[in-house]
Amino acid sequence: MMARILFLTFATFIFWGTSMADGPQIYVEKKDHDYGEVLYGTTVSNKFLIRNTGDKPLIIKNIHADCGCTNTVMEKKELMPGESVEIAASFETTGLDSGKKAKKIYVDTN
Repeated sequence: MMARILFLTFATFIFWGTSMADGPQIYVEKKDHDYGEVLYGTTVSNKFLIRNTGDKPLIIKNIHADCGCTNTVMEKKELMPGESVEIAASFETTGLDSGKKAKKIYVDTN
């Protein structure tokens, strides 16, 4: 059985205490990824690069997916201006019905 995994999408939630020009700014290099057709029961993975393009430290408060079939791993939670980090995301197809799937990863920051 084959499932078509459309993409993983990042949804970022940033709360600013000042104007949008000041403070931390999150930039996601590639916001979604199409895995194409994959075999049922396999795990597929991808890495997403996020960068702090602001002028203050970016604190990653929480990272989570919209489904238990998607897991994320990130090595550091504080990015100084100009720093970046990869988020490794994996998607497990076991137990899912066949067909297109779209999953989201949420990144909550300061």
